[in-house]
Amino acid sequence: MIEFELRKIKYFDAMSEETPCFTAEIWEDGKHVADVKNDGHGGGNMVHGVNGLKYKDVAKFDNLDVEAEIFGRVWLDYDIKRYQSKGLVLVKDGEVQATVKFPLAISKFKKHPQFESWIDKTSTNMVKKGYEVVNRNL
Repeated sequence: MIEFELRKIKYFDAMSEETPCFTAEIWEDGKHVADVKNDGHGGGNMVHGVNGLKYKDVAKFDNLDVEAEIFGRVWLDYDIKRYQSKGLVLVKDGEVQATVKFPLAISKFKKHPQFESWIDKTSTNMVKKGYEVVNRNL
């Protein structure tokens, strides 16, 4: 499998029909090498080289295996953004499997004296059960 990172994922829920409608940057070895997008109508991803790279330079990102990996990462990013304001987002086997609801709204909870201890204790318990906590807002 090719090692790469997706950055600046933008998801367009209202335009998604059969597949997720999104845009993202593909980064490899710390360099932005391509942009990828999908119009959400069931077709494949469109990959375009950036910074002088031609399609032939980034064609390895335009095959079914990598496309499936990109879709999985886009969905995961979407789920994290959707659920993280409500609780801890728990991933197992590459998918959001559960959440643990915050006892208060996150804006209030972050100011609560027990916030850090609750996060530490709850996260530790979930990791022991095989989950990964993936919130980006803590």
